[in-house]
Amino acid sequence: MTEQLSVPRDLARDIAVCGNKDADLSGWEGNPGNLVKVIENRPTGEQNRWSSIHELVIQTDDGRIWKRMYTEGLTEYQDERPFDMEGQLVAFDECRREIVESYRYETIR
Repeated sequence: MTEQLSVPRDLARDIAVCGNKDADLSGWEGNPGNLVKVIENRPTGEQNRWSSIHELVIQTDDGRIWKRMYTEGLTEYQDERPFDMEGQLVAFDECRREIVESYRYETIR
């Protein structure tokens, strides 16, 4: 089982909504002092009928990386904010960074 990092729900929600890639988290309200920056905060491209699925990756002051998936409503009628269904703490799983090579093909003009 992977190790988990518990983040206060309100802080996790603020990071999901406002935390852009490479955002410095050191001065954010509710930060227990060990969260350093946002590594990634992006949609995965997947969705279900009413929600889009996002990936949030953060780094702590010891250099470890933590990831959590969350959902957001797709329309103004979906009253769904990140981590709405969580308790007071949101568990992030420890992860490692892998370099993945990919190719993109463009038409020759």
